[in-house]
Amino acid sequence: MTEHEPSGVRITNVMIYEKLMEINENQIAMRVELNQLSDHEPRIRFLEKKLWMFMGGSGILGAFVYALISQYLGV
Repeated sequence: MTEHEPSGVRITNVMIYEKLMEINENQIAMRVELNQLSDHEPRIRFLEKKLWMFMGGSGILGAFVYALISQYLGV
């Protein structure tokens, strides 16, 4: 290195602007992902409700089938 060459790093306004735009794009992408994930609780509650309805219906159907079979067999 010669004596007249400056030492250090040069950061221009263009470089700062490009980095800020990159950060801004990443932030927008993260917000979209966050909005998509924020509705997970209502979806889980909906699935739980359907599952409990299915289990209740299966129990009633099983009791009904048992009653028919036991009546048919005379037990």
